[in-house]
Amino acid sequence: LLEGPAIGSQWDISDLAFDSYKKYSSNLVALKNDKVKLPYLIKDLEGLLAHLYKVSEINKTNYQLYITMVSLENILTYMSDRPYTDENRDRVLGVLEKAKALSPTNPSVYWNMAQTKVWGGDFKGAEEAYRNAILVAPRLPSSYTLFLQYANILGDKKLFEEVMIEAKNNIPNYVFNK
Repeated sequence: LLEGPAIGSQWDISDLAFDSYKKYSSNLVALKNDKVKLPYLIKDLEGLLAHLYKVSEINKTNYQLYITMVSLENILTYMSDRPYTDENRDRVLGVLEKAKALSPTNPSVYWNMAQTKVWGGDFKGAEEAYRNAILVAPRLPSSYTLFLQYANILGDKKLFEEVMIEAKNNIPNYVFNK
């Protein structure tokens, strides 16, 4: 994959990256607690991400690649316990802007933006990202659920009630499940 033809590396690596993401995300806590394997997992993630950034310079139209890169960046931050720097935030937000350009009405871009903003300490920016997710897909329950979970974690009862009212207005049978 590292030396393959451009088309092969673009598509093969995107699927491989997504499969890697699914594997890591399905067992994050156990992987992080395995102190023998953890250094190797971190090194593997760093190597995979370095390659994905190279591929993304060639393939500028692969939405899944961009979203998977962001997810892997966040897993790497969690697994390594490294501080979330301005450089991390800017790099991830840059990838998300590329994904948004490809699919501006896909709420997952905004969900990822919200998470990135929270990790970077920008809570107002996170709230704006959740609002944008609702704007692009007002009948999608997931956007409300994520925004409500966020308000719940913050302990912001006013925001929680505001989002709940909007959810019920747009999705009459909406039920929030924590």
